[in-house]
Amino acid sequence: MSKLALIIGPIAIYLVSLAVRAAVGRRPTRHGFNVEIAVILSAYFLVTAGLGIFWVANQQLPPFDWHYLFGYATFGLVLAHLALNARIVVAYARKKKAASASSRPAQGLAGKVVAALVIACSAFYMGMRAGSPKLAALPEGAADAHASAVAHYHAVSMHTREGVLLRSPSVAWDLPVPRYIDRSGLPRVELPRPNIARGAERPVGEALSGIPVKPRGRFHRDDLSVLLWATAGITDRRGGYDLRASASSGALFPTEIYLLAFDIEGIEPGTYAYAPDAHALVNLGMPPRADPAFGLDPDDPPVLALVTTSVFRRTGQKYRDRAYRYVVADAGHAIGNAIVAAADLGLATRLAGRFDEALVARAIGVDNRKEGVLAVLAVAPGSRGAVAASDSLFEPMALVNPEELELGATAFAHTATSMTFINSSMPVANKIDMVATGETSARVLSLIQSRRSARNFRGEALALEHVSAVLALAAGPRPVVSHATRVYFVANRVAGLEPGAYRYEGGALSPARKGDIANEVGRAALDQDVIRNAPSVVVVTVDRRALAAEGARGYRHAFLEAGILGARLYLAVAARGLGGCSVGAFYDEEAARVLGINMEEQWPLHFFGFGEKADSN
Repeated sequence: MSKLALIIGPIAIYLVSLAVRAAVGRRPTRHGFNVEIAVILSAYFLVTAGLGIFWVANQQLPPFDWHYLFGYATFGLVLAHLALNARIVVAYARKKKAASASSRPAQGLAGKVVAALVIACSAFYMGMRAGSPKLAALPEGAADAHASAVAHYHAVSMHTREGVLLRSPSVAWDLPVPRYIDRSGLPRVELPRPNIARGAERPVGEALSGIPVKPRGRFHRDDLSVLLWATAGITDRRGGYDLRASASSGALFPTEIYLLAFDIEGIEPGTYAYAPDAHALVNLGMPPRADPAFGLDPDDPPVLALVTTSVFRRTGQKYRDRAYRYVVADAGHAIGNAIVAAADLGLATRLAGRFDEALVARAIGVDNRKEGVLAVLAVAPGSRGAVAASDSLFEPMALVNPEELELGATAFAHTATSMTFINSSMPVANKIDMVATGETSARVLSLIQSRRSARNFRGEALALEHVSAVLALAAGPRPVVSHATRVYFVANRVAGLEPGAYRYEGGALSPARKGDIANEVGRAALDQDVIRNAPSVVVVTVDRRALAAEGARGYRHAFLEAGILGARLYLAVAARGLGGCSVGAFYDEEAARVLGINMEEQWPLHFFGFGEKADSN
């Protein structure tokens, strides 16, 4: 039955009965008609009041807004009125004269008031306690644990007709939350009034697609003012409310905007919070970081990045366990505005698909529990094109026992959709910087034409300059298809470098295993002299944790990446006048021991020996 039928049905039935009685000559008197209407009105009022009390208790409505306070008072007055005039209704129903009861207060007034209050309190209790949902603990190690967690949250937060009567919040959401975060003790940077008339007319389809106009020059403080205003600024103040640029469920505005400023004219590089109530920046006193863990490219940092967070309780106080649905959509509203406004300022945007919420939260000074990080938007001049996504690898954040979460289902959903950065970087303290080399130039097609495998090498040590150049040329470029591969270097005879195994990353070496291991590495490579006698050996491995993050397809990608790196090695050694040979046959466990790695963590994939070619080649 539709809502309209439920609401109009009783009135329609009464009107039909009234018409039938009038047709048969039994039309009620004016007094009788008044009593009947009063009974219907009382029934409708009690249902309305009961639903209001239930939903307030269920925390789907703010309990102390002005219209609800007046509603409570009205409810009390109607109860008193019904109690005082109850005998009139009863007398009419019993075909007695209404006048016999009109001059005296109804007897048993206290009992009737108590009964009404009991009914009201029962409705409130049902709203507070009925059917509190339980978040089931998911089995550890389940392959689909995070997908199951999301499905479980969706079910817990789902609205059903039965659920509104049988379910209440998993946590207490009624703690007061300020509309704006108090950062009064921190220095502020005032922003100029946003000039919203600066943009020219353009095809709306282009603007909504985020296609940038031609930039006017270097991104300026005035541009930033417009961008932040359009993202989460105040567009009007009306009736005690701040109306905002982006929409928010229930006008609760849980979204907070943080700024990582890298290259903005008129703004010092730093980390800031946007204060929409004052249209100003709050300096958080931390340097900005274009960190791969943030989904940003440290080699090509954007002009700025906007970090979007949500104060969960702002929305939870009204929408309870369904809050996570709303706060993420609210963040999307702000980001959508930012993309359109950025395009109108000549800026390209790229939303990071993966980032480590906990590390981003630490960088901007939030706890990621009550205020959770939801998105990172990189912004750069349109002439540079869209900002590249991070090449780094991530894995799902470890799930937490739902009973340990202060914000219940909302925190559960946030954890299930969060990621952890897989940091495989070498310890900074142990790095050995490679020697600087000049630019190596060659006709690459000629190198490809003359490429051959060299299996015999001269016995003297290889110059460190050659090693530095070959590693930089072959292992310096970004991975093409797999970000799970790692590069190790075995120094058998390298001038100026102690014998041993090293990890190569970012143009530097880090010791993995010290000592002369030439014979060991040769034995591991099925006793092949090309590896035993090579002054230098590159070994490509795959990080199994990173491989798991890429899925089964990543296994294929890792070998493709090893082969691509091998192709670069062949051409790099040829460009330096050296020779080399690729080897795929080796004893896996022995190769791991040579490198000082654990087979539970990494698998060796590929060998490449190189050095100065012997005449016998």
